[in-house]
Amino acid sequence: MDSLTPPEVGALSAASGPPRLAGFDSLFESAVQQVELRESGIRMQLSGDAGLTDHVRGLTDSESQVSDVFSFAVSGTDDNLTLDIDVPPNRWDLLADLTARARRLTA
Repeated sequence: MDSLTPPEVGALSAASGPPRLAGFDSLFESAVQQVELRESGIRMQLSGDAGLTDHVRGLTDSESQVSDVFSFAVSGTDDNLTLDIDVPPNRWDLLADLTARARRLTA
């Protein structure tokens, strides 16, 4: 996801990018069980302790405040959570990078 830092899109960019990136990396390592690249985006299945849903919503809300590239949908419960991430068709390069990073960190 380091390549997700072009300033023109604001995706995990500049000074605030590394802490947000670290938050997503930690999530990928600790809670993501499955990563599925779909026609419309990425679907991640997560499972974790109490508070996971709130944590994921916090990460995605923070990212949404600084970037309009990603759209997020969070549904389910802490022990069976789905995170859908979509990007515009012209930014599939970001989605491919994010998918690869998530898969690498969940392996």
